[in-house]
Amino acid sequence: MKASANFNYWNEILKLEHRCRSAVRVSEFLDGEALVRAGVGFGLCNAIRLNDDVTELTEFRQFHHPIHLMVRRDFFSNSVNREFVDLLVAYSRARFGRSAVNA
Repeated sequence: MKASANFNYWNEILKLEHRCRSAVRVSEFLDGEALVRAGVGFGLCNAIRLNDDVTELTEFRQFHHPIHLMVRRDFFSNSVNREFVDLLVAYSRARFGRSAVNA
């Protein structure tokens, strides 16, 4: 990946962080799962119930409270999206400390 492309990914992550400050909060896991299935691509949740279309990335297994990153399998199978997720993991480790994000 070129340096300029890497910079663009980091900008996107910062934009994502800004948007998450006013993110949708749902009271039921199924509501959050519905958002993921609607094509948002990924979501964070504090409970996990996997099905054939959603997978959990173990890099986000636990913070101080358990947090899970769910992604649609088709989203994660795209190599560009996988690079984005890798950068999101790296950003989270830098932001929360290496021990906060399990690999």
